[in-house]
Amino acid sequence: MPIGNLTVGEYGAEVKALHDRLRQQGFYLPDSEVNRQFFGPETRDAIMDLQRKRGLKVTGTIDAATRDVIGGLAVHVSANGYSGSANGSANGSVNGNGSQPAIHSATQSIPSQPASARGPDYSARDNAARFTFYVPLWKRNGISLMDYDDYWRDVHGPVCARLPGQFQYWQFHVAHNDGYVFPNVPGVDFKTAPDDQFDGIAELTFKSDADRQAWFTAAGILMDDEQNIFRKAIGYITGEGNSQTFVDGIETGDPNGSVGVLKYHVMVKQAAGVSVAEFRRYMHDTFATNVARHPAVLKLRLHLLEPPDTSRPDAAGVVHLEPAEKQYQAAYEIAFRDKRDQDQFFASPEYAAAVKDMGRYVKQVSPFPERTAYAFVYNGGMTTAGQRGSRTAELISKLGAKNQVQPDIIQLMVGNSAPSTPVASNVPAPAGGAAASPAPASASSGTRTIKPTLAQIYSTPIGGADAPSNSAPSNPQNARYFMVGGKQAKQLPADGGRRFKPSPGEDVFFKRCGSETEGRLDYFEIRVGYLEGPPLHIHLIQDETFHVLEGELSVKVGDELIACKAGEFLFIPKGTIHTYVNLKQERARAVGNLSPGGFDDFVAELSAYQRSVPKSDQKIVDEISAKHNQAQIGPPLAVSMGLRAPH
Repeated sequence: MPIGNLTVGEYGAEVKALHDRLRQQGFYLPDSEVNRQFFGPETRDAIMDLQRKRGLKVTGTIDAATRDVIGGLAVHVSANGYSGSANGSANGSVNGNGSQPAIHSATQSIPSQPASARGPDYSARDNAARFTFYVPLWKRNGISLMDYDDYWRDVHGPVCARLPGQFQYWQFHVAHNDGYVFPNVPGVDFKTAPDDQFDGIAELTFKSDADRQAWFTAAGILMDDEQNIFRKAIGYITGEGNSQTFVDGIETGDPNGSVGVLKYHVMVKQAAGVSVAEFRRYMHDTFATNVARHPAVLKLRLHLLEPPDTSRPDAAGVVHLEPAEKQYQAAYEIAFRDKRDQDQFFASPEYAAAVKDMGRYVKQVSPFPERTAYAFVYNGGMTTAGQRGSRTAELISKLGAKNQVQPDIIQLMVGNSAPSTPVASNVPAPAGGAAASPAPASASSGTRTIKPTLAQIYSTPIGGADAPSNSAPSNPQNARYFMVGGKQAKQLPADGGRRFKPSPGEDVFFKRCGSETEGRLDYFEIRVGYLEGPPLHIHLIQDETFHVLEGELSVKVGDELIACKAGEFLFIPKGTIHTYVNLKQERARAVGNLSPGGFDDFVAELSAYQRSVPKSDQKIVDEISAKHNQAQIGPPLAVSMGLRAPH
């Protein structure tokens, strides 16, 4: 069916045709939109992803240029008459009554069309890596998925790539598990709770434990950046040799975007009553060995995970530890060339053998569809994406800018460093042209040295003395997390927490944020200089408390001005106009909380906007405030009293 101009909110056959084309090409779409033939937010995100990949204007709507591209995407119709699905479902894994189908037994019929030939096996290229750091990542509340993706791959990724010790560093941007990707296995839960749905995985590999420790030692500066995009980052490690690639038919090992296949990152929880050794033996000897035998499986990489690692530096406001019941004990990456191969695999005797006893060893399987993948370090060297950012690398490749990967440009952009490791490249050779030139040889080793220190790359200290007065959150000061009765506890030093400086004379430290308390509360400390304090404002849904520890704060609550001295406590109900000011020469210090939590996300977004412009536009400030259920309705008290000018 031809597809016309479409946008969010539309229904019907044209939307169904659009979904068929997108799914056949591996784009994730949820059943909630596909079954209703509805152009919803996830359809829009898939369109935006397609537009980015094809170099089109990113609108999230079907305009003429996008329609031309989509019109060229084939829609596979199988022998039994379905289009891009199975059994009449949206994604090939739900029966007509909406339940998950049972696994296929070895005696069931297998589709007559043979699986695609796998071709060369590239699995040996991962063998040099002996240790893995595997990190599921949750997007921070209050930012869009697009901003999360772009910041992670273009800002955070190149910073991480510059840390020492890495052999490989991949980012996998994933969609949520809708619970119906894989066939049902008796006794195994294939659904994922909403708060367990993450948005990406960072996988770093190391050739030795010493290399891994070198990376962890240097990772403090990276942890400072986590709070900008992540609300949770659970880091698992593997023991030596416990990450294994069984088969890999994907030619590109250093991708920069979609790899053009159907790929899933699957998290596995161990069943109760079996030992770690029994679980690992099943995952390796039974499950992975049988799965890898089927020719439709393009890639299979298995990780046998240790408990989450908490030795890396803290990141303020970012959860680094899960309760035991939420932790995973294994993960695997599995890929298929297309939907037909995937369906044949699930109907095969190899899969039946792999899952025959799964219910005994496995409690939960959560498959997360891969949206895109990026390599920033490969074979011990930074890729072009690692050097310059993913989108820059994409442009260099698209325009065939061979000079941008020549030694003189790399030297200018990256500089010198100690480790003598070759530069990897995820910029393919331009069409019809020669491959990108190799990096220059060093005098001693014949290979390019590419790992500069962070001081060489970033000459200005981050958050240093010259930072603007409303600078980004500061060093998290090494918080310590530990478990008590299955719950996470946290210890912070005096200056620890997610720090903001809304004015030259005021500091705000969020000691515990809504993202860490399932949204229940924020706990904060404020340090307020002479004549400092926030604008007159309202928390529309949050109750607030103040407990003054040092000095005195003059707090305006409604029409009343209250002098709160050291030791005194004040409760301000939601919806109340209020603010505070320090009218004394000595600094005031107070602690308090806001319930429900999440106020730190408002402060972060507002601070970021105010840093980006010479003068704030009140309309934009009001929009940011409304987004977070806040309202600014007047100037700071010292300004309205005529005691100082606005900052």
